[in-house]
Amino acid sequence: MTTIVSAQLGMLAAGHLCSRLQRLIPDWHWSCVAPHSVGDYHLLEPGVPLLVNGHDAHPCDADQSHEGRWIRLEILPHDTPFTAKSEVPVPHEAHIELRIAGTAPNDLAGLAELICTHALLAGAGAGPLARMRDTPQWHDAAAIDALSRQRLGMPLANPRAQSVVSAPAQHDRLPVLAVLTAAPLRPDWAAIAHSLQQGDPDGGWRITPDSQRIGDAKVAGRDCVISVNRHATGVPTALIEQALTHSFWLEPGPVTQALRAHAGHIAIACDLDTTRAQAPLVRQCAKAMAVVMAMLAGAAQNDSAPLGPFVGVLNTATLSLFASGQLPMLMAPMAGDEVPIALFVASRVSGGDGAPLSLASLGMYPFIGMEVVAQTHGTLEDVGEAVNRVLRYLLQHGPVIGDGDTMGDGSGKAMIRCHIREAPAGAPSETGPARALVLEFLP
Repeated sequence: MTTIVSAQLGMLAAGHLCSRLQRLIPDWHWSCVAPHSVGDYHLLEPGVPLLVNGHDAHPCDADQSHEGRWIRLEILPHDTPFTAKSEVPVPHEAHIELRIAGTAPNDLAGLAELICTHALLAGAGAGPLARMRDTPQWHDAAAIDALSRQRLGMPLANPRAQSVVSAPAQHDRLPVLAVLTAAPLRPDWAAIAHSLQQGDPDGGWRITPDSQRIGDAKVAGRDCVISVNRHATGVPTALIEQALTHSFWLEPGPVTQALRAHAGHIAIACDLDTTRAQAPLVRQCAKAMAVVMAMLAGAAQNDSAPLGPFVGVLNTATLSLFASGQLPMLMAPMAGDEVPIALFVASRVSGGDGAPLSLASLGMYPFIGMEVVAQTHGTLEDVGEAVNRVLRYLLQHGPVIGDGDTMGDGSGKAMIRCHIREAPAGAPSETGPARALVLEFLP
């Protein structure tokens, strides 16, 4: 058994972990079973196991001994120190057990254990250590990475980012929204149901509160279920810090201090498979998620506290972080029956200073099956405004733009030609979206 100790239980980028296992052990199929997730990140909760399963993808080779080979990695989080606390060289308040079972060869099981341990260390916040099977030594992330160099001839660490938050977002689900709180909230489910029914009379929305977990509920309607799950711990520090680097609109001060110090969060997740749903359904479900978020936030406002129990909201796929005071701005598009674009979609900018300016969306995939990319020598203000118009149009109408189509400025003059580009087969997900709508700015 492998043991990991840390200051707090964090998250596991399970989708990213399975992709890495698939890339490094390609002859096996890999999957993850986890009860609670925040986008691609799975919350590690005390006593709630998470399973990573693998089985031989070629069970019928000439060597019949391969038939039926399998492996299961069971991740068991605990919010208590390791039993033999005196043996651990660092202070800690939580530990994780990683247990392995199956019929996989020892070398393959050891490699899978190494890859999974590295992912758990990356999501555990600052200063975690791991003790592998049959070894007395405790290793930090750098030591585990050194072991991977010996085993694979390459490091496991992502060269672009050394933390869990570099994992890619899911393309088949709307992002999970994390409502950050400074104190427990008491949701008014009747008021939330009323707001949903007012905003979408044909949606058939109904709410079933959880009788065992106060603050949890299932919100059903439009052929989907939106889960609302309250957590007594904050979002891991690594995730918040990475989000702050992307959320340039947040200036250092009391607001960012409150975001860093939040004590708990509520995860809002939708089970709709956006790869199979029509665009109008995806749009309605996204708006329903926004209503639930806003009503929870509104219920949290407290005149006796300047910031109130509601601290902010995090889109865990785009890593966009918003403070409580920005809630009216976020929800303003709902007045025009639009999806709150800033809440669900972000943009990443690169280049400039003489080089072509590149702007790419992050978060459009669930809505239109691709991201939007633009590259031009124009100014950021002009390009950003033009791309924002395209994004709003696509959110409102769905994936109606085809390869070679043009878009204008309302005067009849074409300003943008659109091209649909597919990523090369087998290209790693880190290199960019698998499918993109590329905007060519015409002279």
